[in-house]
Amino acid sequence: NIKTFNWFCDDTWRFDNFSSKVCNLFTACSTPEPDYVQRYRDIGYDNIIVGGWHTNHKYYPTGSLEKKHDVAFIGQMNNPDRIKYIEYLRENGINVLNFHGLSHDEMTRVLAQSKIGLNFSKNYNGRPVKTQMKLRPFEVTAAKDTLLLTEYHSGIEYFFDIDKEIITFKSPKEMLAKIKILLDKEIARSKIANYGNLRFQKEHSSHKRMESIIGEINKI
Repeated sequence: NIKTFNWFCDDTWRFDNFSSKVCNLFTACSTPEPDYVQRYRDIGYDNIIVGGWHTNHKYYPTGSLEKKHDVAFIGQMNNPDRIKYIEYLRENGINVLNFHGLSHDEMTRVLAQSKIGLNFSKNYNGRPVKTQMKLRPFEVTAAKDTLLLTEYHSGIEYFFDIDKEIITFKSPKEMLAKIKILLDKEIARSKIANYGNLRFQKEHSSHKRMESIIGEINKI
């Protein structure tokens, strides 16, 4: 009489060799990839839930902090794309800072002090290299008045409205052009950032995500 649940995190490169092989051991499972729901159903597994990443907004600074950083990327420079994109921005005059090895408190503060938070979506663990849903978009939008600029990944529309709540890019050139516009137009940037934060608060905080997931499990 006990329901079991598993939270899959990396289906873009683990579906074939892991998720698809163990999902039937659980009453319900979740995927962070909306596009993968049909792949589960195609193998006969119907109790799949779109889980999505989340973060606890209560660990973020309250109120708006002074914006000390134009553009910030928090993460290791451990794949060629990240290095290429960051170097391209710097070569074209964008003051982009890279942070890693921060404590969680330090990370949330840096995000809250940034005008734009960057996310790169490619994952190099699998072959061929693919984009995947990352935690970072939810961490950035949890910070008040910080705009998320993310490399496009199919399915991001499930969580945020593009051009209303977040901004996306598909190439270094597009990323650079949009950063220049966003840094120049403070009112528009702040408006999008605040819409993104409202969407986060409504659907993507840890408390909301857990409530939603448990509700879906209880329906099974």
